[in-house]
Amino acid sequence: MKIDTRPILESITMAQAVNLYIDTPTKKHFIPCPFHSDKTPSLYIYENSFYCFGCGVGGNVINFVRHYFNIGFMDAVRKIDTDFNLMMFSKPTLTQYRKNQNEIAERKADQENLQKQFEISRIGYNKMCQYHRWLIRQPETPDIKFQTEYLERLLDKYLDPNIVIPFDVTARLNALKTKFCSIEEVEAFATNC
Repeated sequence: MKIDTRPILESITMAQAVNLYIDTPTKKHFIPCPFHSDKTPSLYIYENSFYCFGCGVGGNVINFVRHYFNIGFMDAVRKIDTDFNLMMFSKPTLTQYRKNQNEIAERKADQENLQKQFEISRIGYNKMCQYHRWLIRQPETPDIKFQTEYLERLLDKYLDPNIVIPFDVTARLNALKTKFCSIEEVEAFATNC
């Protein structure tokens, strides 16, 4: 019997499967490998797959469940179907169908929201870098030096890929510019960027 695994591979991320089956916090997408005795985290969690740099085991969500529970392919598919309520093998009741659709919609909305936050963060980082480059070209004064150091500390926070800056970068930059620069300098920066 040939089975379509697309509902599993398209709707279940590797992180969701790991969080459900293993109670181990990830450290920059690494966890201790459950397939061999691993003292330091060597299993890397990608969005839709995994790979252990220690023992070489890797694959998608189905492969992970197969290896973790030491079961066959069809058993792994059925386990994921049951655990994530995908209803691939049985006709759902109307209540189950609506619940499943709501869960899918919520996951999709969460992913879109996170993507939007990272995009806003990326744009903010670019604006802050432009402003930092502009500050470096200005004659050094105590105010410019202080502002440059402050901005460098903010830019360091952006280097963590898991962080989303919780403030509006445009408003923050406008406040900094008006506090430390003259109106002519702010206008010159706006025309150069």
